[in-house]
Amino acid sequence: MSVMTATMPLRRVSLHPSEVVAEMSYNALKGLKMVLINMALRESARPPEGPLGITLLGARARQYGADVSLVDFNAYREDDPSSPGGLRWLSHEEITGLLFRHFRKYGEPDIIGLSGMITTLPWQSAVTAICRQLIPDAFIVSGGGLGTDLRAGLLDWVAELDAVVHSQADDTLLILGQEMLKHRHRRQPDLPDELCQVVGGQDGRLQFLYAGAAALKGSADNPFPLDRLPFPAWDLLERDVD
Repeated sequence: MSVMTATMPLRRVSLHPSEVVAEMSYNALKGLKMVLINMALRESARPPEGPLGITLLGARARQYGADVSLVDFNAYREDDPSSPGGLRWLSHEEITGLLFRHFRKYGEPDIIGLSGMITTLPWQSAVTAICRQLIPDAFIVSGGGLGTDLRAGLLDWVAELDAVVHSQADDTLLILGQEMLKHRHRRQPDLPDELCQVVGGQDGRLQFLYAGAAALKGSADNPFPLDRLPFPAWDLLERDVD
């Protein structure tokens, strides 16, 4: 009589995003094209400040060799007496045209990252659909407060997203970029479950949930060292694509 022994699956070793990034060289993202897009807020008022989030993330990705460009939809207001405050956002056609010209000028991106707050959900849905139409093979990821609040639930609202990053993306975006370079076609991250989980699929594409540093155990005792951040990449917003 043969005896069958059950073997327990090996659990992946737990890693903190900062540990992964610490092993990356400053050329780790060379060859990766990334576009970061800031959503529009408060249509009736002109923006009082620049998009600090995407300029910090863009500077960080560029620090590791990525070719980064930025689009700030919140910078655009058109005069419109019929709208509250006499201003309006760009129309769907204007957004499509601006993104088309941006991609034509800077090249087709491997990763398109979207900023997010709860109030920008309609913008996320519209911009994601446009990006998917223009660059079908791009890896489109959302983050910010919207991703942190909804997490995998955001994929129910914006099904064309490839991934959601929650809880601080400063290191996680770099890891995502490195995984894209390693697995451009199969897109199966070689990462512990604590950092990335497959949470769904859409049109033959896997969908992922990436955890930022603030969500992981021990992060409160080891806060992100701000001295590691480069200055925001304001230079990427000096000129409009036109």
